[in-house]
Amino acid sequence: SNSGRVLKFLNYQAYTIVSASSNVVPLVGGSAGTAIVNAMAGDTCTLVSNGTNWLIMEYTPNNVLLI
Repeated sequence: SNSGRVLKFLNYQAYTIVSASSNVVPLVGGSAGTAIVNAMAGDTCTLVSNGTNWLIMEYTPNNVLLI
């Protein structure tokens, strides 16, 4: 029901962000789990729904310089 919806997360504090359901597919693929963002302040993540699961499309750690 959420197919195509995009969610963006920015971790302001060093807390792990997790889903209440096991429906998040990691960036590298594999089976769905609950992990969204690691416990590192400044990490960002973009999720896109395929209607069943949320696919991590982008994950940027705080200490990475994007050019």
